Amino acid sequence: MKNALTIDLEEWFHICGLERRIPRSEWPLQEHRARRATLRLLDLLGETKGTFFVLGYVADRDPELVRIIARAGHEIGSHGWGHGEVTRMTPEEFRSDLRRSVDSIGSACGIRPLGYRAPGWTIRRENLWALDVLREEGFQYDSSFLPWYPGLRPEPHPVRGLWEFPLSTRSLFGIRVPVLNGTAVRLLPGATLSAEVRRLNSMDLPAILAIHPWEVDPGFPRIHSPLVSGWLHSCNVRLTAPRLRRLTLEAEYVPVRELLHPLLETPVGSPGGIVADKDDISGRVGDDSACAASRTR
Repeated sequence: MKNALTIDLEEWFHICGLERRIPRSEWPLQEHRARRATLRLLDLLGETKGTFFVLGYVADRDPELVRIIARAGHEIGSHGWGHGEVTRMTPEEFRSDLRRSVDSIGSACGIRPLGYRAPGWTIRRENLWALDVLREEGFQYDSSFLPWYPGLRPEPHPVRGLWEFPLSTRSLFGIRVPVLNGTAVRLLPGATLSAEVRRLNSMDLPAILAIHPWEVDPGFPRIHSPLVSGWLHSCNVRLTAPRLRRLTLEAEYVPVRELLHPLLETPVGSPGGIVADKDDISGRVGDDSACAASRTR
């Protein structure tokens, strides 16, 4: 079964939580390591292709890097321009940031992105207007839902005229816990990660894997930060590469667009499709078996 490999292309200092310690005005003063980390990641992936959600800031600073990624056959999506949390934006601010990112990516590689991922998984139940903006701006899918937050469906589904591809999670004591983001890849044993992919595939659901280039760069600078968040961002970075390699050898991973195209060919509400509701994003949170059932009802 095909699964989605997704990469948020950003710098190490774009880690969520660092914005107060390294404000945007200080970004040009930092060591920029996205190129070396991404080149290492591309070498690691080999023939496996994925979706790179590109931050506009990185595209403006290193357009050749974006061209290298595109020439290697990976899909180019948008990660916004300035790594701002959508929950802190007005619709007008979000639209402006989105358009700026599209312009930066287009200038870098001539590609108009079809997909978007919000920094910090910050499209949630309280700001679904962001999906309306994405649709109005010509996007076909979003991958910003982290069902850790209440009221978000955990499986791919149509919502507000787009397709949503949430990060893979599983239910644990009634809470949906991320199992295939960068933190999970670094903290969970490789066998557990592989088992999660098999579990999802056994329910006819694709795994949605998400990492950052800095997670294969053990040399990225460490910034003094609160104990828990600082530890989470730096722990086991040296293990990301071998665990990612194992995942890509054991299962098939493709860009999100390869999961999207068959869905676009299946009319919503038809046999084998998913019944859509404009605001049906909560679905069956906490019930993994029902996720698979939704694929065939």
